[in-house]
Amino acid sequence: KFCLRSQAGMAEPARPQSTCNTVVSYCRDNQSALVWLVIFCVTGIMLGMCYELLDIHAGPAKDETFLTCFIGYWSQFLVGGLWVLRQGTWRQGKWTGGMVLALLASAVCDGAAQGLDFIAYQEAGFMLFTIFHSSVTLPSAIIAVALLRAKVTWTQWAGVLLVVVGLLVTVIPNPVKPKNSFLWGFTTSAVGSLCLAASYPFSEMVFQLGAAHRPSEEMACFLG
Repeated sequence: KFCLRSQAGMAEPARPQSTCNTVVSYCRDNQSALVWLVIFCVTGIMLGMCYELLDIHAGPAKDETFLTCFIGYWSQFLVGGLWVLRQGTWRQGKWTGGMVLALLASAVCDGAAQGLDFIAYQEAGFMLFTIFHSSVTLPSAIIAVALLRAKVTWTQWAGVLLVVVGLLVTVIPNPVKPKNSFLWGFTTSAVGSLCLAASYPFSEMVFQLGAAHRPSEEMACFLG
């Protein structure tokens, strides 16, 4: 009722905003961020949770492939492209050479991380690369401080360390059992994790370099 009256231009008596109106207002102001979050959750998380279902009913979904990653990236590309067209913000802001290089570096690092993780999985099994891949919070924070001069509080550092310690604890009941070469799997896992960690500060650098002429977030995500 409140939304309909507001859209019709009818006067509405002043009163504290309800929780429902607050949520509606937030969703309107953050449409792009919410769209990308939903795409990521559906294609990057929920789809992975359905791996067993894919393994049973789809031939390509085997251990030797990264089908779920493939579907996730293409889903984000297609849906993200349609969202950019709908918003009509592809010409917003100005792209400089430094911004393009930072975005390219972020995309290359992210893609390299996926490829290196696949090699690590083939060589040393899923446990090793999962631990490295999930603990990127620490190297990402270090790179952000060095590259972007980001300020990280001691409570944030404590949270990062808690995440890393929690992941390391998972090794105790699930020891690493390499399929082939443990050393090669360890190396590719570590380098892949470093690449993934670097992709986040490079993404943030795009908007730091373009602070005076920011492109739209949805366009930057789509190009990345």
